Amino acid sequence: MDLLPVNMPQATVVSRASDAGMTPKEPTAPTDVGDLASWSQENYQLSTSVAAHLGFPVASLGVDAKRCVLIFGSSRWTDVDSGDGHVYRFGVALRVLVQVSNIDIKGGLTLPQVAANVEITDARASAQLMIRGYNGDLGSLLPPWQAFNVDSYAQYVQAVSTIQTKIMSDDGADHIKPQLLATTIAAPTLPLSSDASVGTEFALHAIAQGLSLQQAVDKAREAKLSDAAVAALQEKYQEYGFGAADVPGQDTVQQAGEELNASGPVHPRLRWLFRVGV
Repeated sequence: MDLLPVNMPQATVVSRASDAGMTPKEPTAPTDVGDLASWSQENYQLSTSVAAHLGFPVASLGVDAKRCVLIFGSSRWTDVDSGDGHVYRFGVALRVLVQVSNIDIKGGLTLPQVAANVEITDARASAQLMIRGYNGDLGSLLPPWQAFNVDSYAQYVQAVSTIQTKIMSDDGADHIKPQLLATTIAAPTLPLSSDASVGTEFALHAIAQGLSLQQAVDKAREAKLSDAAVAALQEKYQEYGFGAADVPGQDTVQQAGEELNASGPVHPRLRWLFRVGV
């Protein structure tokens, strides 16, 4: 099982897993800073839909763009076993979240590569620095959410270095409050609820078939999906950057198909819908 980064409390993760029919046990976060004995650098490359599912604040960067989210950072942590077979990683972390679009994604991207592409191609990127598990005063050190290019890359390197030195050398219990940083139970396909799972899968099939949001909503209403499922369908289209009348292009059709292939077995409530072409 993959240990995936999250940006939400353990209670939310456990609640979602319970709604999905799993039997998680909420872990107890460590309170002693001395328990955070492991240190590491983070490097993740996620689709925008997966990043949003994991609680990261991603925004639409346009229709039919080649999009991904890069997460880089440093963390100090310890793993907790709650007895449900999953790993819960608690600690303090600083993370640079870079959302990229219109870039040819082949293999792993680095921040310098992204910055260079923004300068010389039509690639676009925005960045923000996120801190989790630390409540000391960092306000004057945080760079703003901004377009990401060569100049802002240099600013982020400087800011990260300064904040990293401050946080990672701080052993004060008043400042470090370990938060959930990553877990094996937050799979990308874990639904918010049964209705949300149906709506999300319905949306992916509709996008993969080239349907606009309005067409997908009409089909969902014809199939008598619940309001919650339709809301999840609309949210998934919004994650892909679509308005009501936007028609998915080939890149997005392919991306939705890949996400479906990675999502595992068809949700039981959707099997009959697939027989009518969705």
